[in-house]
Amino acid sequence: MKSIQAWGFLVSRNQYLDYRTVVAPNFMCQSGTSSVLAKAAGGDLTQKGSAVYRKIEHPKLGHLTLVFRVIEATVKDTGIAGNGVLKDSFGREIRLIEGIVLKEIMPDIVVTEDIIVTEGNLEEIHKQLVEYYREFWDYSTPKPAIPSEPFNLPENSSDDCLNYQTLQPYTVGANQLQIQSQRSLAISNISTLEIDN
Repeated sequence: MKSIQAWGFLVSRNQYLDYRTVVAPNFMCQSGTSSVLAKAAGGDLTQKGSAVYRKIEHPKLGHLTLVFRVIEATVKDTGIAGNGVLKDSFGREIRLIEGIVLKEIMPDIVVTEDIIVTEGNLEEIHKQLVEYYREFWDYSTPKPAIPSEPFNLPENSSDDCLNYQTLQPYTVGANQLQIQSQRSLAISNISTLEIDN
């Protein structure tokens, strides 16, 4: 039976600050790479029983897998004063983008013989992340992401398997590589012109 470690993460905004990584795996906080989660995770609200799956390729971190959902930040759920869905200072409704980070590329449905990511896993991590969100709610200036500790995904129960929406892999540094290769091509073209002349 294979044990797989996972870390919780949360991306959101509050009444003063725009969307940012609020909670990130401890290894991402240590390497100063937690902001990649705010760029790679997002989208429309996810339906109950659904989650978003995305691979990340990062020069410092290697290959990661995100499994997350996008839900409304409600007064009832967060315990923050107000009515209905929380709003920022401009009156825009706030969403919580929450889920788990896995330190390897998992199959698209995030299932192995023994491990499966379930609705129950996401609910369990949500309870922890909401506590961090309450702390973040009053921040008026940016602060580093709060580090999350690893936990082992439970054994496959297969009773509440999620429906997955798969996003294109998020590759950090891809644009820089394209720019470098275009520059190299331009330089080689100039060299060729000079030789021809």
